[in-house]
Amino acid sequence: MGDLIKVGLTLGLLALMFAQGLNISRADLGGFRRQPGTLARAFIAVDVLVPLGAIAVVAIFRPPLPIVVCLALMACSPMAAFGLRHVVDSPRLRPVWSGVYLVLLMAALVTTPVTLVLLSNAFGFRASVSSMAIAGKVLGTVVVPVGAGMLVRHWRPRAADRFAAPLGKIGLVLILLPFLAIVLANWRALAEFGWRAYLAVAAFVLLALTWGHLLGGKDPEARTLLANESATRNPAFALLIAHTSFPDARIFPVLIPYLVAFLIIKATYGVWRRQRVSSGAGRGTPVAGA
Repeated sequence: MGDLIKVGLTLGLLALMFAQGLNISRADLGGFRRQPGTLARAFIAVDVLVPLGAIAVVAIFRPPLPIVVCLALMACSPMAAFGLRHVVDSPRLRPVWSGVYLVLLMAALVTTPVTLVLLSNAFGFRASVSSMAIAGKVLGTVVVPVGAGMLVRHWRPRAADRFAAPLGKIGLVLILLPFLAIVLANWRALAEFGWRAYLAVAAFVLLALTWGHLLGGKDPEARTLLANESATRNPAFALLIAHTSFPDARIFPVLIPYLVAFLIIKATYGVWRRQRVSSGAGRGTPVAGA
């Protein structure tokens, strides 16, 4: 059963990333160079303020050590592969934010090990990860499948337009079903997580959303996009670090409640943003990437 779940998640992620690549052209990747301020703000939100938020949350809520480690691992694991959907789903922002996403993803080869060292020293635990290991995850989960999709778009644009949406839906189903199976298998962990742990997770996610929201600029769509990118951390990086540094630890009883709480908070933020935009509240100048 465990192998079947792993295969489903892997195939789903590859299908989803390939589908995202079908929507991205080579011209989309260099647009951020016209707006260097966008990249700078995104870096500050994703790679600087989110780890600082983890330090603040731990200082305020004093959660148990496993929760501290979980928050630290998520804080130093930016740019989830799934987060590329936020970019692709916004055709107006895609020409700038596709490049921003990929630059920050490649920067994780440096930012993840460095941030991990700083947070592990701050919180009093030992953990490490090599840039080569992170590079393997980046290549396998994003660069190769997205690049393959972009090549198909370059050679067969009509086929890319036709297959992108259905392939993306198939990928989502292949990810969702195994994830639900994992949640059901670890349902006791949701009840045993503890109110202090849930408060710490909620505060961490809300702070990450807030940093991105505030630094997203005047454009409401860009503001929502950066908020989502800041809060959507990379569980593949976190699992890699956990398996390398804590091979005997049981990570799912901590990671699953975190992910469930994150998804609920993120969905609530999405509903609030859609209501704000539809009502015209907070509407700014619609400049892509501003």
